[in-house]
Amino acid sequence: MKKTDNSLLVKSLVVKPGASAGGKIAIKENVGLKKELRITQSRLQMSVEEYEASIEELRLSNEELKSTNKELRSTTKQLVTSQKELQVVIDELAERARHQEGLAELGIYALKINDTQKIIEKAVQNLCKILYMDYCLIYGIVDDKNTMKMLGSNLKGTKSKPKPIPLDGKTDLCFALKSSKPLVTKNYSTENKYSLLPQLNKYEISSGLLINIGDVQKKFGVLGLYSKKPRNYSEQDIHFIQIVAHIIGSSMERSQASKIRLSINKLLEGEVARSGQFQKEILNNSMVQRWKLGEYLHDCLAQILASIKIMVNEIQVKLPDIDEKTLNSKLDIIKSLIDKEVDVIRDLSHDIIPVGIEDEGAYNAFMVLMRRTEKSGEVKCILQTDGILDQINNRGLSTSMYLITQEAMKNAINHGKAKDIKVSIRGNKEYIYLQIQDKGTGFEENSNANEGMGLRIMRHRVELMGGTFAAEKLPDSSGYNTCISCRIPRASIKQILF
Repeated sequence: MKKTDNSLLVKSLVVKPGASAGGKIAIKENVGLKKELRITQSRLQMSVEEYEASIEELRLSNEELKSTNKELRSTTKQLVTSQKELQVVIDELAERARHQEGLAELGIYALKINDTQKIIEKAVQNLCKILYMDYCLIYGIVDDKNTMKMLGSNLKGTKSKPKPIPLDGKTDLCFALKSSKPLVTKNYSTENKYSLLPQLNKYEISSGLLINIGDVQKKFGVLGLYSKKPRNYSEQDIHFIQIVAHIIGSSMERSQASKIRLSINKLLEGEVARSGQFQKEILNNSMVQRWKLGEYLHDCLAQILASIKIMVNEIQVKLPDIDEKTLNSKLDIIKSLIDKEVDVIRDLSHDIIPVGIEDEGAYNAFMVLMRRTEKSGEVKCILQTDGILDQINNRGLSTSMYLITQEAMKNAINHGKAKDIKVSIRGNKEYIYLQIQDKGTGFEENSNANEGMGLRIMRHRVELMGGTFAAEKLPDSSGYNTCISCRIPRASIKQILF
């Protein structure tokens, strides 16, 4: 705005000298007017300055408004961004809540029901519902460890479960089983390392996520999730699926442990039953042996001693009238009866225990057994040893080996009609080996449940020494039909007491 030039107005009012009285008055008035003009001028000047100041303030206010407007727009953008971030957080929390609720439901269900198949079906249902997946499959490794079979799925239109698939196949399931990480497939149509199962091709599957059930040391199978559309999986999703797979794996492991426990219980029950039967047979055998011993003593020893007593009494009565020849004849008969009884008692004692095994050594006791066996019938007996018998200084071990050999030879003769028997005893730093081979009719192989009393007694003696026992048929090329084998660890010899 331009300033007004008031000096021109003042100059026009100035009166020249020599003017009239009226002119003087006019001059005075002009002076007053001049003052007023100056005042007005001053006021106008102030108004102009105030106006200019107001304009400057308006300009500054306008700039502040522009700055505030920018800040408001920036704040609005931040609010929009914050709202989006808040919505993401809300969605994540909702997703996590769904996961936690699903895991809690499945976990409680798995604790209540000891049925792996029902737990798998529940897991399939929960996974599809919570993750909004189209399909879910669970495959488990078969007992043969070479194939996997379908344990559960939500596939529709399948009349029967697919056949087991080999573990070395080219499918995504096999690939996932070998991998230690989750297998994520964004697009199966462009994947060239592996392929879908053939039976899944008709379901228009686009993407998938597969996770191992179990761990690196013990794998039970694979859990597979599939979608018809391309899909990304968050860490929360993968973590949730891994926990579900862990619940399924724990159920599978518990089921396997239960089967093993039932199997062990059945074996133990059978063993207890066999042990009870064995105890009964031992008691029965002991009773039979007692009767045999009683009959032996009554029929042989008692009668012979009674005969001797009668003859001694007869000699005593007739001694004054008896001649020397008759006396000697009677005494010879008595001596013969006594010798016979001594042989009977010796045979009886050898049947009960190897007398002289400590005084004369184990080798001599075994040789006596060979000779007695040959003497009892038309049997040829051979003893082969590498000197181990001379090193054994444990009476319990020597006696047990002797009784096992005696029982095996008796079985071979009585049941196998054997005519040739070979006993082999050898050892090394860890074990002592005892073998009894015979050329007889043999026995039924792998018949532990039906094996005779003799075999069970031998097996029991060996197992008491911490050893292993086997009775088997031999090939014709070996020259023998049957072999009883015992392996006794040297470490357990000190524990064998007798």
